Amino acid sequence: MSRMATIHRHRIPVPAPVTDPLTGRLVYTLVPGEAETPYFRRTCDLADGRIIANGKQDNRAALYLLEPGADSVEVLHIDPFLRILRVRASDGMLLGTIGREIVGLDVMTGEMTVFGELPAELPGVCEDVAVDGSVAFVNDMNNSRHSLQPPTSMDPADLWCWIDRPRNGSLVAYDLRHGTVTPLYVSADHFANHVDACPGDPTLLRFCTDRCEAKAQRTYTVRTDGSELRPMRLQALGEVITHEFWWADAHSVGYTYQDRRGDTTLERLPWCEYSPVPTRLGIANAAGEEIYLSDPLDTYHQHLACSPDGSLVMGDGNEGNCFVAVSPFALTETQISFTKLASISTPYVPFRGQRVNGHITRDNRWVVYNEEVGDKMHIRAVAIDL
Repeated sequence: MSRMATIHRHRIPVPAPVTDPLTGRLVYTLVPGEAETPYFRRTCDLADGRIIANGKQDNRAALYLLEPGADSVEVLHIDPFLRILRVRASDGMLLGTIGREIVGLDVMTGEMTVFGELPAELPGVCEDVAVDGSVAFVNDMNNSRHSLQPPTSMDPADLWCWIDRPRNGSLVAYDLRHGTVTPLYVSADHFANHVDACPGDPTLLRFCTDRCEAKAQRTYTVRTDGSELRPMRLQALGEVITHEFWWADAHSVGYTYQDRRGDTTLERLPWCEYSPVPTRLGIANAAGEEIYLSDPLDTYHQHLACSPDGSLVMGDGNEGNCFVAVSPFALTETQISFTKLASISTPYVPFRGQRVNGHITRDNRWVVYNEEVGDKMHIRAVAIDL
């Protein structure tokens, strides 16, 4: 079923760039406040190469279609109840929800496809949709009145108390064509998190568990029919796999790796960014086998990501070393040599980083990212010139 969505379009100018005082490179402000690029592990590029961001303009829900290097940005005012979950890389369709409906929006034509509706009696929140719109992934997280967000103090007792809090969860696949519910992962003492449908296979899902990464298996994949639940890069106790994301081939998974086996500082320094061990980029194939592990990186990066074609890797640094940085990448080379492109002044928050959420454009020419100034988050762009 389809219907036309009401979309109001206009453009806003992009001001002249300014020179980054620490790198000497030109930085463009594409959107001055009230918008953010999506979380780093989410696809966000349209079929025409633009990157999409969501936020507000004039107190109205808005989408920003970002084209670094252009003199303006297109703004779309849309249904304020549209919650975007992903952008489909093949054609740029936005997949998301409006209330209990699962929908797809073509921002070029304004046509909205309704894939189906979640039944009222199904508990939980729709966290993602299969790339073909056939299945909704619904996560029911019971958190025993504790915050879903970790504490930001540097007191390890606070963090361990949060990690050990009572909770349980149930992740299910709801087939929008047949109305069937399939349990995928159920736990009595933790829940699934970072639910992320495979961008290249509508029958495959990746998720992580919200436990201490050094003490439990972090990442899993599972089929939408509940079969083939498998660990994505099997961990030994003390190995840390975190900040996982789909690799450019749309089937492999990239992640941050630390080896904290034998690390006596784990209890008092549970934060990855403050641990004394080096950080590496790892990649596992669809069978969960590690196929790549880099040499130690220059610093801990809150998030690592790759370009759409996999030829570039991006990092965003950590406290005291906050830069948008890019390196050439090849599976045959374990050395990753980052070039710092733009400094980040956003205050650093332990465990959460700075919400930089950088994305490399399809043509490998630009990084689009977030930077907070005062109480506003700005969307910036810097050219990739290595």
